[in-house]
Amino acid sequence: MKSFTGFKIPILFLVLLLPVREIGAQSVSPWENLKAAYAAYVKNPSARNAKKVSEIVPQCANPPAGTPGSSSGESAGVSDQEDAEDYLMAHLGTLEKRMKEGNRASFQLAYQLFSISDGEFSEELAEILDKPIHSNPELFLEELKENQAELQQSGRFENLLTFMGPQFADQAGQPLKEYQSRIRALRKVRKASLKTFRDQCIDVIHNEFIHAE
Repeated sequence: MKSFTGFKIPILFLVLLLPVREIGAQSVSPWENLKAAYAAYVKNPSARNAKKVSEIVPQCANPPAGTPGSSSGESAGVSDQEDAEDYLMAHLGTLEKRMKEGNRASFQLAYQLFSISDGEFSEELAEILDKPIHSNPELFLEELKENQAELQQSGRFENLLTFMGPQFADQAGQPLKEYQSRIRALRKVRKASLKTFRDQCIDVIHNEFIHAE
C-alpha cells in the first residue's frame, strides 16, 4: 500500500496543473508573441530569428479561437496589437539594415509584416520595401516576384510599386522625378528570368507616372 500511496499526490497535482497551463497558454495573444519574437530578432537579427517572427505573423492575421484578438477572444487583443505595432515601428531600423545587406530572410519578414499591416505601420514598411529599387533593383525584383501572388490577392502589388512616402508629399514635381528614377533603376536589370516581370513592373510605374503628370 505504501508504494502506491506515495504516488497518488504527485499524479493528482499533474492532472490539476495540465488544464491550468493550457488556459494560461491560450491567454497570450499572437501579437504578444510577435512582439517578443521581434525583440529577440532585434537583439540578434539572424536568419533563424527572422524566420521565427515570420512563422508567428499568420497567427496575427487569424488568431486561434479563444485568444485575445480572435472573434471569441477578449478585446485586450486590440491593445496587444497596438503595443506590438508601436514596438515594431520603433525598431524597423534593424530590419531595414539587414535588408540593405541583402539578407533574404529579412526581406521575407518585411513582406510578411506588410501583409498584416495597416495605416502608418503599412506606410513605413512600404517605404522600406521600396528602397532597394534604387540600391539593388535585381534583388528588389526577385523578392517582389516571390511575393507577387499574395500582394495581388490583397490588392497591394501596384500600390507598393507606386507608393510615395511623406518626403514627396509637399514637393512639387518630386513624385514624377521619383517615378522616372525607379523606371531607370529597373531597366538596369538584365537577368533573363526577370525580364518579363521587370517590364510588368515598369508598366505599372509608367501608368502611374502618366496619371500624375
